[in-house]
Amino acid sequence: MKSIHQAQDIEIEEPGLMEKLEDFAHTNVKLFQYKAIDKGTEVASSVISGVIMGVFFLLGFVILSIGLALLIGSWLDNSYYGFFIMGAFYFLLGLLIYLLRDKWIKTPLINSLSKKFL
Repeated sequence: MKSIHQAQDIEIEEPGLMEKLEDFAHTNVKLFQYKAIDKGTEVASSVISGVIMGVFFLLGFVILSIGLALLIGSWLDNSYYGFFIMGAFYFLLGLLIYLLRDKWIKTPLINSLSKKFL
């Protein structure tokens, strides 16, 4: 009970101290909310711009891949061969990315998101 008496003594000595502490706590909560909103909108805008850039990159990549497959097919006198060769290339590329996913994707992504939130 000694600590309760000390708190009452402080309140008696400094009128309005509890109101100031409540205002301080309320201000800190609001500041935390604004910081969270700021970080959230920063991450959301980064994700949205990344998705938009990714869509255009993917579209260009698909068109270039089809063109390259047709070119290889014309060199081999059969368009099917060009598509099979491109398919095998992308299969091997996907396998390589899968095997190195932690080093190439997971770790950089975690580091990037950690920097954005901190």
